[in-house]
Amino acid sequence: MAINKYLDVTEPFLPEIPGHSNYRLEALPFKGIIKKHPYDSKKVLLYVDSDSRRVLEFYIENILHIDSEAAITGENGVMARELTVWIKKGSVGVELRPFLVGKE
Repeated sequence: MAINKYLDVTEPFLPEIPGHSNYRLEALPFKGIIKKHPYDSKKVLLYVDSDSRRVLEFYIENILHIDSEAAITGENGVMARELTVWIKKGSVGVELRPFLVGKE
């Protein structure tokens, strides 16, 4: 899998999440730009840094709620929606730190 597939946030994604009334008690918030996982339809990627250097991976089934925040425009002029994603406590998330060898 090419790293550019992970770093590209030009394809925003908003999964359909059924309402969950107690999400503030049963979940923790993570803020960023959400995108479909490049090869696993059961997962999403959450870009928490504007320069895409920190990416979190979560199963969609563990998202209890999504709050819309601000629209962000990148240096390339592409606009994306920042979201607060509420992830069920106790679920597994993976932190990815993609890099190109020889670059920073």
